[in-house]
Amino acid sequence: NSPQPFNYMNLINKIYKVMYIFGYFGNTIFEWRYNMHIVRKICLVLVIIGALNWGLIGLFDFNLVSFIFDSLSVVISRIIYSLVGIAGVVLIVDGLLNMNDHE
Repeated sequence: NSPQPFNYMNLINKIYKVMYIFGYFGNTIFEWRYNMHIVRKICLVLVIIGALNWGLIGLFDFNLVSFIFDSLSVVISRIIYSLVGIAGVVLIVDGLLNMNDHE
C-alpha cells in the first residue's frame, strides 16, 4: 500500500464550510455584516460579564462565575472564562481591522 497524496481540495472545502457556518461568506455583503453584527453583540455581552466579574473580584473578593457555576463543575467555569477570553480577542481584532472605518 502506497500512501495517498494529500487532498488539498478536501481541506479547502472543509475550511470553506467552517467559515460559512461562522458567517464569513454569504450571498450578499449585507448577510456578512449582519452575521458579524451578531457575533460582535455576543462577544460584547461576554466581555461585559467578564469585566463585571473582575470588578467584583477586585472590589469585594467575590467571584460571581465561580459562585454560580462552581457547584456544577469546574470545567463549566473554565469554559466560561475561555469564552470571555476568546470574545475579548475577537473584539480586539475586529476593532483593529475596522479602525480606519471609524476615523
